[in-house]
Amino acid sequence: MNRRDAIKRIGLIAAGTALSATGIAEAANVIDRNTKRRMKILAINGSARKESNTGDMIDLVVAELAQSGHDIEKINLAGVTINPCKACFACAGKRNCVWRNDIFCDLYDKMTAADVLIIGSPTYSADISTPLKAIFERASVVSDTNPGMFSHKIGAGLVS
Repeated sequence: MNRRDAIKRIGLIAAGTALSATGIAEAANVIDRNTKRRMKILAINGSARKESNTGDMIDLVVAELAQSGHDIEKINLAGVTINPCKACFACAGKRNCVWRNDIFCDLYDKMTAADVLIIGSPTYSADISTPLKAIFERASVVSDTNPGMFSHKIGAGLVS
């Protein structure tokens, strides 16, 4: 067994344990009683590599959740540039960033539309990946100046 296969096996065990311990699988099985729809799940892979251990772990979690028929979208940040927040606060009252020169605005719309956010990142120098950090920084400013945008969301973090 090669290293990648070993990591996948360990990841499968860890993902199963995480799903059981956190209750994400049970929470994500909730059907909206008014619309009779399954949850919208957005998974973000913050790894800089297209074929990554983080992506493998996210795939394991998403595969488990997909068995319940949810709407699932996975976004890979490999090869994508996310510009840092300019702290201009022009987003106040606009519900999204005003700078539209990267994928952030589209990604933020998907994040706010999702019922469940699964965010994965490798650990680089005891921190998350640079693109993911830029997303968090910009998203926090937009959500701080537009309160309530992330209320009642289910979230999970995966670190590889």
